[in-house]
Amino acid sequence: GDVDIRINDHIWAHATNLEVSVVARTDGIIDADIDITVPARTLADLAKNMSGEPIELIYDPEDVSLRIKQGRSSTKGKGIPSDQFPPMPQPDGAAMLTLPAEQWKSLLGVEHAISTNEARPSLQGAYVTLNGKAEAAATDGFRIAIRKDDTIQVEQEVSCLIPGQSIKLILAMMAGDVTGYFVPGSMVMFQDESGLSVAARLIEGN
Repeated sequence: GDVDIRINDHIWAHATNLEVSVVARTDGIIDADIDITVPARTLADLAKNMSGEPIELIYDPEDVSLRIKQGRSSTKGKGIPSDQFPPMPQPDGAAMLTLPAEQWKSLLGVEHAISTNEARPSLQGAYVTLNGKAEAAATDGFRIAIRKDDTIQVEQEVSCLIPGQSIKLILAMMAGDVTGYFVPGSMVMFQDESGLSVAARLIEGN
């Protein structure tokens, strides 16, 4: 797989398998815009050997490559133009709810009951409802887990089936205040205050 690297006002990294997308954002000293997609393996190998030194990204538009330098080490990855990569998710028309990460983790803490049976896709996620209060439920056909939070005040009504794979990422990665974006019948995206986001297509059914 590949990772889309975009540098404009911030430095963005976007990876997706078309079902789940992860976008990370950071800041740096930027003197040129970069828009390139590079192999994920190149970045993974580099991350294993990173030190605390600054990282320099050098884009060569002629051969569509990205050189990543840190200290004495230098890695070059051949890429493709970003316009051939799926766009970053945009939760247009979404209902929004911002909560501390720990409160989201408590509400979505039903992942242990989510089914892994691919023959029953409607059980491969957690059913989340926001209607004055918040509730999440999951079952694998043998057991059921339900979490409720009556302290959450929700103005918009939401009901959706969130894939278990994305819930695991959300629980593992989110920190600080986290905003959930719910687009009915389409997608859900969770974004924390650092700019890290996890987006997923919703499962059809209920």
